[in-house]
Amino acid sequence: GIQPSGGAENSGDFASLLMQGLQEVNGLQNDASQISLAAALNPDEVDAHDVTIAAAKAELALNLTKNIVDRVIQGYKDISNLR
Repeated sequence: GIQPSGGAENSGDFASLLMQGLQEVNGLQNDASQISLAAALNPDEVDAHDVTIAAAKAELALNLTKNIVDRVIQGYKDISNLR
């Protein structure tokens, strides 16, 4: 999942952290799509709970990302208005 790093030496810059987070969100979306497809093709081999959990993780990660992006944009607008 997306977690803050423990040390300054591992934190990297904001852009690289943002890209890493977006890649993780994309990975969760892909996982949810793949397990949903597997459930449709082979319903006996895929647990319905796994499909639900994967979809919930993907939705939560996407909502968190949207909220973070909205906050960053609002912060940028606020800083721009101060000038």
